[in-house]
Amino acid sequence: MMTLVNSLLSPAWRPTRSTSLPSAVGLKRRHLTQMFLFEGTTYTLAASAIGVLAGVLVGRLMITVLFPGRLVAGRSLPARLT
Repeated sequence: MMTLVNSLLSPAWRPTRSTSLPSAVGLKRRHLTQMFLFEGTTYTLAASAIGVLAGVLVGRLMITVLFPGRLVAGRSLPARLT
């Protein structure tokens, strides 16, 4: 239970710790917002790319395992399902 609570609250604690130093140095709120938006966008794009790559690889592996030797040349689709 504590692991679940910790994983849900951890993202809320992290920004407060990471904003204190830039704020103390004089970074404006607008720049902090841009920094977090850039970080979130970067993580989103990276996770999406990894997810698409993993999905394609798992799909190809499943087709190879389920339909061995029945692939159309150059394509990842089975030639016949019968």
